[in-house]
Amino acid sequence: MADHAKVTFTQSTLAPTRKVAASGVAILGMVILVGAGTALTPDLFDFAGRWSVVIYGGLIAGVGWLTAYLTKSGVNFGDNHGDGK
Repeated sequence: MADHAKVTFTQSTLAPTRKVAASGVAILGMVILVGAGTALTPDLFDFAGRWSVVIYGGLIAGVGWLTAYLTKSGVNFGDNHGDGK
């Protein structure tokens, strides 16, 4: 019989940080707002032509980045272990 390596699976203990969660919520909200705005006023970004999709993506990404930047992480900069001690 062949000797097979034993594989064990463990559940990850890494939960999303506040920055990631806040950014995800903001991006979801922005996607809904941009989608609704586009549905209600499809000619809003007509001036941009084919670049309107880039503007939509930039708005969504910008809001996500800004939300993550402004959200406090809750980890001290001098904390090497991540447990706050």
